Amino acid sequence: MNVRSAGGIGPPTFTSFATADLATEIRQIDVNILSPMSLAHAALGRMLAESKGTLLTISSLDAILPAPYHATYAATKALVNSFFEGLHEELRDTPVTVTTVMPGYVRTEFTERAGVTDALDGVPRILIHAPERVARSALAAAASQKAMSAPGPIYTAYAAVMDSLPRGIRRRLSNRIVPNHSQGPS
Repeated sequence: MNVRSAGGIGPPTFTSFATADLATEIRQIDVNILSPMSLAHAALGRMLAESKGTLLTISSLDAILPAPYHATYAATKALVNSFFEGLHEELRDTPVTVTTVMPGYVRTEFTERAGVTDALDGVPRILIHAPERVARSALAAAASQKAMSAPGPIYTAYAAVMDSLPRGIRRRLSNRIVPNHSQGPS
């Protein structure tokens, strides 16, 4: 199932890469990698010249796990994490800070616009955050100059545990975490 919003890219595709629309996969790379890199590059010169600023970028908890049936999306988010973590260290001795946020499930109109209103069906309510909560958490993380942030204790623990596991175990877990991959999110 390829899911695209009108006029842009929708949520990650949930299909085998071999049968995915390659143009959609490439568009994800453009939106998820090239756009944030270009924006960061454009902003950093001025921030450094003015000796102040914060780069705040949105990634995904999918960055931590290899993600069968939405491998391109997860891979782009893994690159975002690595790139912006690298910038965080590169700018450590400057007044410019960099924070990457991995928000988890957020209830927005995004899924409705993309035509997948049932995307959060089956997700426990405790795991679905309001956009305002994610924004508050992201701003607090940026103010604390954290490199990486996930909202709330559940996602923070999830990120820490998953990130500490060997890659082979993460690969195996990824097949069990998102059930019924080929038919979209459940």
